[in-house]
Amino acid sequence: MRQYLLQGYSVNRHLIALQENMDKRMTHIEDVQAKQQQQLDFFIRTSTPPAEMVFFEGDFYTARVALENLVRSANNRVIIIDGYVSSLTLSVLDVRKPEVTATIYTIGVGQGMQRLMDEHDRLFPDNHIDIRKWRNESHDRWLIIDDSLYHCGHSLNANGGHKISAITLMGTSPDVILSKVE
Repeated sequence: MRQYLLQGYSVNRHLIALQENMDKRMTHIEDVQAKQQQQLDFFIRTSTPPAEMVFFEGDFYTARVALENLVRSANNRVIIIDGYVSSLTLSVLDVRKPEVTATIYTIGVGQGMQRLMDEHDRLFPDNHIDIRKWRNESHDRWLIIDDSLYHCGHSLNANGGHKISAITLMGTSPDVILSKVE
């Protein structure tokens, strides 16, 4: 009987320790969620896109909403210069206004990319995206919204997937970059 009581106490202590660990994890998750909600609320409240955006690993939703808001703010054109394009990149461009043109410059336009574009055009016939091969490859990724140039520290399809990444508004004309890419 004595041994049984001692074992019961031991099991009970173990359960209490597990519960405390779970409580700490839940508190951490709630803190992260509150921080991301504040960032998201800021992006939604401000009509002018921010000049700098920093995203941390796991901020997929916040990064995606921020990028879509930039694309939605375009009135004439959206141009993406990125060597790593996927269906995620195309879906970000699909949130633009109907009269806004979309162009992607990428490293190669092979059969896989062509199939992706054909499927996109079949599903979204009124939302055509022009895709072109870079004349000169660039290590950096760029996003052009009308006459504003943004430098991207990551591929746009990997938003929130790196330890730290950023999108920064540059003071340079987009034509400087386009003249090297086209």
